[in-house]
Amino acid sequence: MAQYDANILQTFADRLYAKAGWIRFKCCLVGAIIGVALSFMPVTILENRKSQAIIDSYKGTGNGLDAPVPDVSPSNAPVLVLVIGLLGGLVGATVGQRKAFEYKLQAQLTLCQMQTEFNTRQKAGKTS
Repeated sequence: MAQYDANILQTFADRLYAKAGWIRFKCCLVGAIIGVALSFMPVTILENRKSQAIIDSYKGTGNGLDAPVPDVSPSNAPVLVLVIGLLGGLVGATVGQRKAFEYKLQAQLTLCQMQTEFNTRQKAGKTS
């Protein structure tokens, strides 16, 4: 039969806190990478002259493409990639912050259980 070991709970709580410390950075980085990767698709499409000709041919036909198409030239394409990358990083940081809170909460619950066990053992030892 397995015996109670407070060191295992402490190690588990320490690992959760360490994980919570890095998760926000990791999620921010992944979000920025995904944002940059996704931004290359519209930049590539809008920089392509054939796709611009197709968009121009459909303007004014009443099919919903009457909205002005942004001019994406090679000079402002990096700005678009940067902005979308930053937005992806912001979303990732928000997700990471929420996940870090969950890890910290789980660590606190573990520490609370460990302290309850410690207090209960002390009371049981005094009454015996």
